[in-house]
Amino acid sequence: MTPTLTHPPAEDLGRFVEGTLDDDTRAAIVAHIADCDECRIVVVDVAEFVEPVVVHSERKWWMAAAAALVVAAGIGVFIRDQHDPAVDLAAATTDLKTRPVEARLSGFPYSEWNPTRGGSTDAESSTTDSAELHLEIAAGAVLERSGHDAKTLHAHGLAHLLIHDRTTAVTELTQAASKAPNTAHYWSDLAAARIANNEAAQALAASDKALAIDSKSPEALFNRAVALQWMHRKNDAIAAYKRYLAVDVSSPWRRDAQKGLAQVQE
Repeated sequence: MTPTLTHPPAEDLGRFVEGTLDDDTRAAIVAHIADCDECRIVVVDVAEFVEPVVVHSERKWWMAAAAALVVAAGIGVFIRDQHDPAVDLAAATTDLKTRPVEARLSGFPYSEWNPTRGGSTDAESSTTDSAELHLEIAAGAVLERSGHDAKTLHAHGLAHLLIHDRTTAVTELTQAASKAPNTAHYWSDLAAARIANNEAAQALAASDKALAIDSKSPEALFNRAVALQWMHRKNDAIAAYKRYLAVDVSSPWRRDAQKGLAQVQE
């Protein structure tokens, strides 16, 4: 339920159950309770005790509406359970001036890697502070979700990574990958966390596991190249960056790969 949602008066909800509202008000309440869990629960509860005072044709309408509400509630629960909270984290990074980690996270938008972020103007700092606050709120919301399934552990690990709790991030992303060992982006995101945690060798191993599942995963290819660069394996890093650039021909991440390749070649 949206916190700023304006709820109909309790009297109107009661009259809705009775079937005595005019068509416009009734339609407005139907639209409202389709999105509002709280009012939908009130309507369903009241309906158990109120006998509709409508004619036979409208009584059929109420029975159909009640059935639709039950179905809508069930669909809402299903969608909530199926929703991947990692998507919310990715959306919360859209306005960041600098991405939180050097490596590439699956499904996350591009932003420049600039850990020092020196010399920014006051306006840029204000925008960045607002974006970082948004990210912290999104991470906090994800961490409030309970569960030990792979999807929840993966989202928890990403949330910890984005708020710079890297050790916990590695632990939870490792658990997620262990529970779903055939999910390439879990291994790739684990590689990203290990790079952030200065564990380049382990990051390389995680990237290789991701690529064994999906040989053209751009995130895993990017992270593998970064890990090799950190390990000072020049020739392997050059080959890894070129392999990445052969797959990614147009995204903004390509610029970072070209920059990394140039650094290694120097």
